[in-house]
Amino acid sequence: KDSADAMKWGDLKKMSAEMVLLCVICMVIYIPVIPFISIAENLFEVKYSLDASQAGRYISLYQVVGALASPIAGALIDFTGFNAQWIIGVSGMIGGLHLLLIATDLAPAFLIVMFGIAYGIMVSCVWPSVPLAVAPQLTGVGYGVMTSLENLGMAVFPEISGVLLDKYTPKKKDPNEKTALPTLEGYNLVLMIFVIVSIVSMVLGVILAIIDRKRTKVLTSSAKTRVVPFAIQPNAEKDKAAKAATEFKEK
Repeated sequence: KDSADAMKWGDLKKMSAEMVLLCVICMVIYIPVIPFISIAENLFEVKYSLDASQAGRYISLYQVVGALASPIAGALIDFTGFNAQWIIGVSGMIGGLHLLLIATDLAPAFLIVMFGIAYGIMVSCVWPSVPLAVAPQLTGVGYGVMTSLENLGMAVFPEISGVLLDKYTPKKKDPNEKTALPTLEGYNLVLMIFVIVSIVSMVLGVILAIIDRKRTKVLTSSAKTRVVPFAIQPNAEKDKAAKAATEFKEK
């Protein structure tokens, strides 16, 4: 006997516009963070004249801050709601940090801590939005599509940044010479692309908010006032039968 709540292939046509946008946002918003961390160690060596050991410690700091920030950010977002607004805000925060890295000489410790905090906010507002934007029987599909697109972005963009940085890497004059790192100009070009991607994420977040305000308002409302459209409602017939059974036993 099939459950009424089980997924059917026809349900895929009911995937909400909000869920589709969340999947695209997830792919886009990860690009200025994870691929950035993969080049940040060498970037810090070039920009701040650090050795590999020193630069590596800053990357470790990002991991620690991200781990600490994620549950705190998650609790804050659970308490406040407004998931779409958080997505817009953290996209702007990530883009702003890349601009600071391009235009200033702020301490790398400060910037990497802020990136860790941004990462904690990002994962805490994007992924928990899935159950709010999709019917319960499609939650697994929603997470699966979102993860696939995220991995697609993680696979493609490092290749693009690698090609760009190779063009700004000085050629070795001696085969025995140590391979040089890309120039700061090359890194700044990649960082500017991260800024543009962050702006795209912000724009997608605004579109998400506009669509949500016209429909369910679940992603743009506070946690106290939101009404989840796909919340599982109690089965009236089962409740009635249970009540009747209880009354029978009491007699």
